[in-house]
Amino acid sequence: MSTFGELISLYHEKQINTRCHSIAHHLGEWVYGYTNNLEESFQYADPLSCDGGIYHGIFQNYFSVLNFNGVSPNQIEIRNLCSELEANYYSLDMAHCLHGLGHGLLLLYDYDIFNAVKRCEDFKTKQEQDSCANGVFMQNVLENYEAGGGRFDTNNILFPCNEVITRFTSSCYIWQGAYILKQRNFEVYSSFRECDKIAQDFIKYCYYGIGAELETDAAGKMELAIQYCEAGNPDYHKFCFRGMAMKTSFVYLSNGFGFCGLVPEQFKEECYDGLGYWIMLRHEDTQGREKECSRAENAYFEVCMNPNIEAISWL
Repeated sequence: MSTFGELISLYHEKQINTRCHSIAHHLGEWVYGYTNNLEESFQYADPLSCDGGIYHGIFQNYFSVLNFNGVSPNQIEIRNLCSELEANYYSLDMAHCLHGLGHGLLLLYDYDIFNAVKRCEDFKTKQEQDSCANGVFMQNVLENYEAGGGRFDTNNILFPCNEVITRFTSSCYIWQGAYILKQRNFEVYSSFRECDKIAQDFIKYCYYGIGAELETDAAGKMELAIQYCEAGNPDYHKFCFRGMAMKTSFVYLSNGFGFCGLVPEQFKEECYDGLGYWIMLRHEDTQGREKECSRAENAYFEVCMNPNIEAISWL
């Protein structure tokens, strides 16, 4: 397993974390197959490597094995599967663990997305439930990207989000944004037009998801980022920028601060609020958050320090 650890360190060192996310799913599957033990597998699941994809793969294999052995999904207790991690559910480790659990649930339920996401209600807090649901919906989209599968309707580009219970509709549309982009051949204008057809309360989540998906192309190119995000309805530009900011700062916060420093003034508050949420996941103590937020422009230090934890989150 020392070779495995060295491999992950190499990915982190070379700063290719986003690109190796899918690979990390397979690495996580291998780790659990090797250890056959969740707690031991978590020791190799660095949340800052490959966008936390190792956690996702661990649970994919864990639940796939149970499914293969014919275990009834509704008989499986899931609330304590992440309990060996720190109890603070605002930690990045806990968020990734619960998110990865959501990935595995969709496999356990054979892509029955409605029953899979319903299991996320087993958790007590909104934060835990949202992390779990985001994993379910992300896995659905990944399956479509990688194999053309997942639970979708070619005649209804907003499905399944327009039929998911309201409790998880926002999480669903975050990831549906990526699916919409793919269905529209990554043409930004027409993709945002599809978002605009969603019930008004949820449009912002679709814009956020498209912004996060476009970050790979726009990162470090503010002119292109502005061109992308401003292709949509002006009322929702800020959510597109927030999605980009969250994605670009996922591993390296310096990238996020650089991004927020360049966005147009009217979008800065939303951008730094998103960064502050990310920093809260990493630093439970005030001192650690102050050190990170000190990199924000002076006018936005307090925004960074006091993020809206009930706002849009990616995990």
